[in-house]
Amino acid sequence: MDFNKKFWDDYQKIITNFQKLPAVGIKSGQRYFEHLIINKDLNYDLIKSLEDIVKNFQRCLKCFCLVYKNKCLSCDNVFSLKHHLFVIHSLNVFLNLIQSEFKTGLFFNFEKQLSLAKKITLDKLPLPPLITFINDNKTTIKEVILIFDFTLEGELTKNYLISHLKKHFPDLKITSLGQGISKGSAISYLDAYTFKKAFINRKDEE
Repeated sequence: MDFNKKFWDDYQKIITNFQKLPAVGIKSGQRYFEHLIINKDLNYDLIKSLEDIVKNFQRCLKCFCLVYKNKCLSCDNVFSLKHHLFVIHSLNVFLNLIQSEFKTGLFFNFEKQLSLAKKITLDKLPLPPLITFINDNKTTIKEVILIFDFTLEGELTKNYLISHLKKHFPDLKITSLGQGISKGSAISYLDAYTFKKAFINRKDEE
């Protein structure tokens, strides 16, 4: 193969792989490439981190939260009362909550919020796995707490879930976060105090 063609093919493959990460475009990918060429030691740290992710971290097939060394941080949490089920929309929110010692229940990572911009429509929401998860834990779950962004997308997703959960589980208590959070706020940016206040003041979804 021609040397120049081989070079450009390999270079473009690297940039394309960078672009698979969130919010990384061509220019950002090119800057990452240059930074890694200049700082070669960083390459080995990144390789080690990626190997750790592949070896030690997985997505739980039941709750879609995080498994570390074959133990789910939600399903296998022996300190959890498991009366509450927190339905969240990202691993970042999950990690923020358990890092702030908020471990009073189970978690289910819904992973998505309705979004026309991201082409996330109703048929792409993981409702069936959530229904299955609640059924599998129905003897312990007494309340489902919906935790979504205070944005149009988050509110639409929350209302969609309320409608379907009430249909499948008419006797199950369903609540969402209450006062203390302004409209337009992303849950992943809340501090522990604000979240705790909103949790204490959570509202019933009639």
